[in-house]
Amino acid sequence: MPENQNPENLPAASEPPKDNLSTNELKSEVSGESAPPSKVEAAPEKSKATKKTKLIIISVIALVLIAILGALAYFLFFADKKENKEESAAKKATESAKQSSSSKDSKKTSPVDLTYCTNGKLYENKKQGYKVCLIKGWYTQEFSVSAATVGFDPNPIPEASEYGGVIVVDVSAKSVPDTLTETGNNIENEVVSNITVDGVSGKQLIGDIPADNFYYANYKEIASIFSKFNRTYRVTTISQPEKLTTSKQIHTDFLASWRFIAGTPNPPWSTNGKILVDTPWPGDKIGNPVTISGQASVFEGTVNIRIKDANGTVLTNTTAQGENGMELSSFSKSVSYTASSTTTGIVEVFSLSMVDGTEQDLVTIPVKF
Repeated sequence: MPENQNPENLPAASEPPKDNLSTNELKSEVSGESAPPSKVEAAPEKSKATKKTKLIIISVIALVLIAILGALAYFLFFADKKENKEESAAKKATESAKQSSSSKDSKKTSPVDLTYCTNGKLYENKKQGYKVCLIKGWYTQEFSVSAATVGFDPNPIPEASEYGGVIVVDVSAKSVPDTLTETGNNIENEVVSNITVDGVSGKQLIGDIPADNFYYANYKEIASIFSKFNRTYRVTTISQPEKLTTSKQIHTDFLASWRFIAGTPNPPWSTNGKILVDTPWPGDKIGNPVTISGQASVFEGTVNIRIKDANGTVLTNTTAQGENGMELSSFSKSVSYTASSTTTGIVEVFSLSMVDGTEQDLVTIPVKF
């Protein structure tokens, strides 16, 4: 120490730093400024904020998950319920359609048989009201416009020939007894038995064709006769004697496959069989002119023809001439008529009495224009 300085005049020594002051606080104390907030004191506040944020996020996520699960459960429950309703409705609709279809089919065919003719060849004669199941490969030939005579054979049948086929179906206005008598008059040693064809009773004859027959001398004949829809059906099979057993089986199988077509209209024939119209057929759509043909056995062979519309208005009156007068013979005429104001009408074919000129043997045929 210099000699000229008195210890008492020296400044007092500084106090040591306080333990509880941070470096920044010390600096502030020296400089006289306020110290910034201590980081050690802010840490607890930040930790609380972080925890609160996490809780909020977790809560939001939980709510979102709950909402998603709830929506999924709602969708699955109601969608499944809706689907079940739709399936139930569809099932009911399908069953209803099946019942409706079955009902319609039952009206169209008799009897209803889904397995009918699955292994054969179907022939359907809508004009004469029947169908049969043929052996595959067999041929058919219709010999008239009305398909009143049809031949069936394993070989092609000529259109113009005395040979009608192994099996021939004839449809006529004659009664069963008359047809039975007529058939029996043309064979010998006949044996008659009862048969049933698609629920309809009939008669069957088996006999010998006489030796003087030009085409089938000494052949065997099988004829089945039955009636429905105001007409008589005769199914005939001609056989060589040595093949009779086989022919009988073919004939039997043919009849077993026979089905009547329900709803078939009555044929356009007079009740006494004196006028048999071949065309038009009930329900046909006719042109202008229209061909009206058939067979007739009427006074002087004169066939009267009249066409009316649905209102009863007469569109034409005319006549056609039969080939052989009073004998059953063919007639045909092309007839023109006044244009109709309706879409339906009738064709009337009749004769006039030789006594007083009144109409008789009337045949009425509903048609479309």
